[in-house]
Amino acid sequence: MQNATDPSGMPEDVLFFDYRFEFEDGSKKGVRIHLDPDTLRYLPERALKGDDWTRLDFHQCETCPLDPRKTPDCPIALSIEDLVAVFRDKFSYEAAKVAVHSNDRTYLKETTLQKGLSSILGILMVSSGCPIMAKLRPMVRLHLPFSSVMETTLKTTGTYLLGQFLLKQKGRPADFSLEGLREIYRNVGMVNRGMARRIQEFSGKDASINALIILDIFALNIPLSLEAHILEIEPFFSPYFEDAAGGEGRGMSRDTASRPGHHVFSDDL
Repeated sequence: MQNATDPSGMPEDVLFFDYRFEFEDGSKKGVRIHLDPDTLRYLPERALKGDDWTRLDFHQCETCPLDPRKTPDCPIALSIEDLVAVFRDKFSYEAAKVAVHSNDRTYLKETTLQKGLSSILGILMVSSGCPIMAKLRPMVRLHLPFSSVMETTLKTTGTYLLGQFLLKQKGRPADFSLEGLREIYRNVGMVNRGMARRIQEFSGKDASINALIILDIFALNIPLSLEAHILEIEPFFSPYFEDAAGGEGRGMSRDTASRPGHHVFSDDL
């Protein structure tokens, strides 16, 4: 990760997410994240040295499979060390205008620092090399800042089921019941809480801690209410349930298509 105003020095084909914050007092902060376009792993622009609070055995997550003798530092802690340092003097509730530039598009939102940092942490944690968070890494290719619960549910379940389809294609056991997804998020919740304990030892104020809380609330929510979220979006899939010979999902009526506000442009879908 680098300050957004610095030249990247990275190859043109790398994925990047450039977050810029403008606060009400006129101050500005920015971070730029680079990812390998093939593996989606985080590409730091300098060697990550670590600190006492990044050591693997310092508040090591209870579900962590890594051995401190072989992996001295927590991969997530190393990846977010600069981020925590940049915003350690900020409170989570501070209002900010956030612009996010990526290879594909730009997002703009007036929100709180907490929500902006939560989006950044979501990228860094899954791309860091942490074996627990790696199962969520495919989603980072279509990173959507400030996503809603509905958007995240669609992306999470879709990515998981595609992964299971690919496993089946390779002749390996696959899970289409989503039980494996629930287990992934139970482990993710443990990681979020472990990271919060680490950051408390280093961060002066609460911005990074509360950004993690947003991620943890969603991680806790997934195993408990996944079915409820899916039921909310089930109506979107009604064309799949219609009878192929005469279901309503086969297209718009002439009356509907002629009404203002009901035009469909395929390039936007």
